[in-house]
Amino acid sequence: MSQGFIVELYLDPTLENQVLKAWNVLARRQISTHLIEMESQPHITLLSSTFL
Repeated sequence: MSQGFIVELYLDPTLENQVLKAWNVLARRQISTHLIEMESQPHITLLSSTFL
């Protein structure tokens, strides 16, 4: 089994709420519900790799 590495930035509560509101707008407009269904915390991925 290989181990991966990830570096993510998490948002402050105010910005996180703004992102969640935008995701809800996308869902209401039937553009995408994927982000809500994943139940993922809004973040910015800086690096995702199987090796360093």
